[in-house]
Amino acid sequence: MFFALSEGIYTVGLDKKFVPFDKEKDRIEDRKGTLLVHIQPFAVYAHHEWVLIDAGLGFHKQNEYHIHKNLQNKGLSYRDIKKVLLSHLHFDHANGAVSDIGETLFPNAEYFVQAGEYFHAVCQMSKSYRKENLEHLYKTGQLHLLSETHGSISPYIHYEVSGGHTQHHQVFWVESTENVYFYGGDVLPSGGQINRKFIAKYDYDGKKSMQDRIKYAQQIASEGLTALFYHSDSLQGAKLHKFHDYFEIEAMPDHG
Repeated sequence: MFFALSEGIYTVGLDKKFVPFDKEKDRIEDRKGTLLVHIQPFAVYAHHEWVLIDAGLGFHKQNEYHIHKNLQNKGLSYRDIKKVLLSHLHFDHANGAVSDIGETLFPNAEYFVQAGEYFHAVCQMSKSYRKENLEHLYKTGQLHLLSETHGSISPYIHYEVSGGHTQHHQVFWVESTENVYFYGGDVLPSGGQINRKFIAKYDYDGKKSMQDRIKYAQQIASEGLTALFYHSDSLQGAKLHKFHDYFEIEAMPDHG
C-alpha cells in the first residue's frame, strides 16, 4: 500500500525559491526563467510499519505542516512514520524532515541518507540546501549516515547510490506484502521522462542520469515493480511494459 502526499505545484528559478502555482489562475509565461515543479512525497506500508520517502518542502500554515496535514487526510499521524528515506538533501526533498526550530517532524522515525550527501550539503554554499536545518537534523541523533554504495536498511528496504542528479543521490526499493515499489528520486522523477533520452543541465552528471533512467525503467518493467514519481502532477505510481525501445505506462493510483 502507498499514499501520494501531494504538496502542489510550484515554480522555481535560479533563486531556488518555490512559489505556489495555480493552474487555474497563473500563467507560466508570467514567471520567465522558472521551472514548473510538482512536489509529491510518499508514504509506503512495508511489513507492519509506515515509511516516508522524501519529506517535501516543509511548508506550513498556522503552525500546521503540509506533510502532517496530508498524512492526516490519509488517516495517518506523523507519529506513525517509523522510517524516513531521503534520496538526497535538496530543499524540495528534505526540508520537511525537520521543523523551523530544529525538531524532527517525525519524532518516532529513523532517517536515512548517504553520508557523502550530508557532508556535501553542509559544506557547500548552495541555495539548493538548507544547511542549518540539516545540521539540526543531524544533532537529533535520528539521522543515519549510510556509507555503502548499496545495501539494506531493513529486510524490506534496499538502497543503491545512483549518483547522477547529485553525486551521492540514492534510490530505493521498498517491499510490501503485495508489491515492490521503486523510488528513483530525481533520477526518475516523472513518468514523462521514461521514454525521453536527454541530458539535464540541472544534474550533477546528466549523462549518467539518462543512462540510469533507462536501466531502472527496464528493471521496473522486467520485475513488475511499481515506480513512484516525486515530480509528477499526473502520475502517482506506475507499472511499465516494454515494447522494443518504448515503455508503455500503466497508471497505479494510490490507495487513498
